[in-house]
Amino acid sequence: MSKKDEQGPTADVAARTVYPDAQAIFSGRQLALDAIKDDCCVVLDTNVLLVPFDVGKDSLEQLRRTYQKLAKQKRLIVPGHVAREFARNRASKLVDLYKSLSQKRNFSQLQKGTYPLLEGLPAYTELGKLEVEIDRLLRSYKDAVDRVLDLVSEWNWNDPVSQMYAELFVGDVVYDPEFDAGELAQDLAYRQQHKIPPGYKDAAKEDNNAGDLLIWHTILRLAKSRSKNVLFVSHDKKSDWWHRSDGRALYPRYELVDEFRRLSGGGTFHVAELSRLMALYGASDDVVSEVKREEVRREEVQVSSETSSTPFRDAFVTGGVASAMKAERAVISWLRGQPGATVLFGDHGGPRFVCNGSVEWLVVRYFDKINAVDWAVRDLLEHVRQFLRKQPEAQVLLVVVARGMAAARHIAPQVLAVVRRSGIAGVRCLVGHVSSDGNFCVDDT
Repeated sequence: MSKKDEQGPTADVAARTVYPDAQAIFSGRQLALDAIKDDCCVVLDTNVLLVPFDVGKDSLEQLRRTYQKLAKQKRLIVPGHVAREFARNRASKLVDLYKSLSQKRNFSQLQKGTYPLLEGLPAYTELGKLEVEIDRLLRSYKDAVDRVLDLVSEWNWNDPVSQMYAELFVGDVVYDPEFDAGELAQDLAYRQQHKIPPGYKDAAKEDNNAGDLLIWHTILRLAKSRSKNVLFVSHDKKSDWWHRSDGRALYPRYELVDEFRRLSGGGTFHVAELSRLMALYGASDDVVSEVKREEVRREEVQVSSETSSTPFRDAFVTGGVASAMKAERAVISWLRGQPGATVLFGDHGGPRFVCNGSVEWLVVRYFDKINAVDWAVRDLLEHVRQFLRKQPEAQVLLVVVARGMAAARHIAPQVLAVVRRSGIAGVRCLVGHVSSDGNFCVDDT
């Protein structure tokens, strides 16, 4: 038996498994979301259950009303695996809240000194009175923060979000069918081998790499037993759930749509974010906007971890997520403005710059501080070197972004010198900064 035969079905044979009914590819009917919203089942993902920890009281109340209506209509579904993931992740949301509040205490009282020469001046007397009043207010502020922290620390599954879920997620809302562990493991391995959605993007995870597939099997079991269309509410934007272009999620993967249609007896499957759900069921514009802002923030964090040059994710980098994302967006926009150029995202895990037929992996690194930049770049280049050993034909475009034009011009000579001394073939480097209007400017000359 050849090595190829030992690996199992070829991609062509696997395609027959994915699409067993070729005729249905053309005849299958997919209804619009607006057409199914009044009678479909609404299935919630774990990331959606965590969003309310970051929105305000009005949004939480309108979300409660939406979920309550769906639950009364027996259309709201929380998969058992989602409930378990929520139990594992809820505490981290409260820890983040506590940590953020604690940081409000990190300030000192005013530095008061005595200046005998100024005594008797009305302005100096007024200054002293203000300092005493400000210190009093700062102490009161710290006391207020401490009281809030005490309240948060006493929450024991009785925070506002968990209380809401305890009231709403009862009876048939939590849907937890049993699956054969062996069959699930076999299906997971097959999907990962042939990149069949969902879940193959989680193959490298050490923990919960079958989570997406468990949720998907729950959705399929639900659809088969109830013969219902399904709206899956999720913030997962990975390419094993979505067809993507230019870093955007456009359409649910057709493999999922077709598999759902076959197993549900002709049903329709849609994926949408929580903001879309809220708008669909009549939430106010302000609430939809607040939820959408939180979704954008989460997506920026996800994009930062997934598309910021995935093969080099462990390399040294300084600066916060927001600044790094701003730099990456500006660089990508600038590159796309070059004649005959574009930036592509795909299953390979990181962005690639395509220009006049040449293809380069794109690595964008933002440095908030310029001290030890040469060491940081050497560290990054070592990751690049290891990557190129595995893919010797690849080309890499390294873009180093500093905070401001002066800093970029200061570090450009040393960064370019480090790259030249590395002797790594196939690496091109640019150094620049992001201007006040959000545009990337090259400063490496």
